[in-house]
Amino acid sequence: MEETRTRQTSNPRKVKMTHHRPRVEMLALRFGYFPKVFMYKGQRIVVNHVVRCWNVSAKNPRLVFLVECGDKQHQLNHHTLSGEWTIDEPTNDH
Repeated sequence: MEETRTRQTSNPRKVKMTHHRPRVEMLALRFGYFPKVFMYKGQRIVVNHVVRCWNVSAKNPRLVFLVECGDKQHQLNHHTLSGEWTIDEPTNDH
């Protein structure tokens, strides 16, 4: 008979979220809030500037940042419950 164990977390507010977007590693924030440098697919990407930001308050609340990085724009999502950052594929080339 197989035994199943569950692990208790020390932080009851920490929620494991499953996102359908690829994850990114945020390396630096500007003013402690805006994305500045992140890793995506093994590449270090520097944000030139934030074009737009907004809140999405749904079942999965998040802060969304449309950022310009070189000749591409990316939509970065900061999931407020889990603290994870995800990315949507580039929206356009200049």
